[in-house]
Parts: sequence; C-alpha cells; structure tokens
Amino acid sequence: MLYPSVPEEQGEFLNRAAFECEMAYPIDPRTQIPLPRVRAEAQYQHLVNTVAPCVEGLGIAVSDPPSLTTWLEAYYAETEIWDPYSDLLEQVTAGSSLLDEAYAQCPHDAPDLYPPIG
Repeated sequence: MLYPSVPEEQGEFLNRAAFECEMAYPIDPRTQIPLPRVRAEAQYQHLVNTVAPCVEGLGIAVSDPPSLTTWLEAYYAETEIWDPYSDLLEQVTAGSSLLDEAYAQCPHDAPDLYPPIG
C-alpha cells in the first residue's frame, strides 16, 4: 500500500488512519515474504496461463509476459514484476463493475499458493 504525501501537520492523522485500517483489515503475514522458488514458479504459470487469459476475456489488453527467468529475477529483487492485474488497473477506473468482475472471475493467486496455517 502506498500512502500519499501530506502536509506535516496532517501526518499524525494519516498515521492514525493507516493504523486503524491495518488493524481492521490485517494482512496475511505469509503474503509479505518471498515465496519459495517452486511456489513462485507456480504463481508465474498461474498468472500467464489463467489470469492473463481471464482478464483478456473481459476485454482488457494484457501485455506480453516476460520469460520465467526474467520474472523470477524481478520477483526476488523485489522490483516491479509483470502482472495482468497491473494492466487491468491501468485500464479500468476504481469502482468499475469490470474491476469487481475481474476480482471475482480471475483469482490473482494460484490455488494452494500459501500453505494452510495450523
């Protein structure tokens, strides 16, 4: 999540809002660490073979994916990686029903990407 720049006198309010949001909608900690290579490769294949065609089926142009090697290098370098959802978000406005449809029909994460907790 990226927070906007705000005047210094509003910084405390932004920090409070961010804290309240993070407490109300906690992030799964498993999503905050790099995936092991096998799972990262599975995610890449899912993005290429499932998500991209699904997003294109909704009428959104998706850029060509890089090679697996290039994608993995970017992923582990924690730089911007190819993702069909990036193309989707560039072409659809927030609040669009198409965006909701994509989230419902084109699950971003590969099945079983994260092992169960417990």
